[in-house]
Amino acid sequence: MKKTALWQNMALWEKVALWFLATIVFLIVFLIIMFKVSSHFANRPHFVTQELPKAHLNQPYYAKIEIEAAIIEETVDIQVSNEDIMVEPKVYESHKDIYNKPVYRTDYSNLTITGTPSELKPITIKLTGSTYGSMFVGKEFEKTYTIEVLE
Repeated sequence: MKKTALWQNMALWEKVALWFLATIVFLIVFLIIMFKVSSHFANRPHFVTQELPKAHLNQPYYAKIEIEAAIIEETVDIQVSNEDIMVEPKVYESHKDIYNKPVYRTDYSNLTITGTPSELKPITIKLTGSTYGSMFVGKEFEKTYTIEVLE
């Protein structure tokens, strides 16, 4: 009952000032929460390719791994358990230099898997790397794919 009496005894300008301050505090807290939530999801790679198709023994294999929503640094570590299989990033001409010679870039968000498996054991491909930071810190990622080899 004292709180309502206090509120009723306040002048109109005091009530407006109190509501204004409460609104400012609410907005600041809301923006901090939204910044933290968005920084958690920002720059996080999304692996479009979740599984790789099965391979057949002694037959050429071809597959693609696509990664969206992130610019991946060129320091990606690619480990393949089978020497017959190669994983290569897409290389493209980005622009020409001042001498009109092409400048090539490597795109680790488009990986091509090729080769001919010669053993009947599963092939694992492990990708480890990180994304570039922008307004938020870059994120590290690790993804392992398994290719089943059939006869």
